[in-house]
Amino acid sequence: MAIISAAQARNYASRAGFGGSGLDTIVAIAQAESGLNTLAQGHNTDGSVDRGILQINARWHPEVSDGCAYDPLCAFQQGYRISNRGTNFSPWSTYTNGAYRRYLTGGASGGTASLGTATRSHTVTIANIRLMCLTLRTMPLIWARRLTRRFSS
Repeated sequence: MAIISAAQARNYASRAGFGGSGLDTIVAIAQAESGLNTLAQGHNTDGSVDRGILQINARWHPEVSDGCAYDPLCAFQQGYRISNRGTNFSPWSTYTNGAYRRYLTGGASGGTASLGTATRSHTVTIANIRLMCLTLRTMPLIWARRLTRRFSS
């Protein structure tokens, strides 16, 4: 296995015990840590290796075998243990530095953004705003023009 989808990661994390906002958080952490690559490796300046989808450090967690770290279900099970049953995500640098947040969505579904969504560039154009206004019928066209001028300046 190599790169998995956000939906697959959610499934593994859920099966490992994560739920609610903890589920959203751990999947976002996995996206930020490894790009959902189950075979990811990070080599640190201290000589230690971060392994798998959750980048579990071999020095800090020698109890997690390489086989487990590179298996997504096992990695999420260990992540559940490391995070104190989904309540403490501070062991992951992408949590403490906030990098995981770009993979969270604010939608009612509570799901996570798909891989790469957060890095995609969005260009605001009059056509896009008009389409949004026509589709949602929530913003008068005059406001759309004003917003366009602000974004294009």
